[in-house]
Amino acid sequence: ASFNAEHRFFREYCARVDAQAALDRRSAVKNAFAAGAAFGMMMFLLAGVFKWSSQVGLWRLHGLTLADVLRVDSDGCVHINFDLFQGMFIPIMVMFGIAPPLSATFANATDATASGNAARRLFTALDRASLLDPTSAGGESGQVVRGAVEVVD
Repeated sequence: ASFNAEHRFFREYCARVDAQAALDRRSAVKNAFAAGAAFGMMMFLLAGVFKWSSQVGLWRLHGLTLADVLRVDSDGCVHINFDLFQGMFIPIMVMFGIAPPLSATFANATDATASGNAARRLFTALDRASLLDPTSAGGESGQVVRGAVEVVD
């Protein structure tokens, strides 16, 4: 009887896992499109920051252009005005420096809340007093069951 119950439990478990997998597949497709859109938005944001920083770094300072920043002399040597590049790349470096920890903070905020709730539920369950005393010899005991075990492959 116990062996048949285990088979029934396993079949029901497999059915539930398959049903959950079907739901997860739909969710994964939606999440993939959302992640792709978010990545695309990040690329547009990066392009906007680059354009803004180049205008601030190159054109706003003294009205210069890229040709003024990169000069090639008669010997073929390239001369770069790094003062203007600092104005151009500081906003980009700030964005690259702040974006990863900021995104990790937002991701961990929801994870930390869920983890805290799970820990509270776990410790509440572990700390409650048991209704059964495993060291007691008293109490009720089940009937003796005799029979044959049928194994089905």
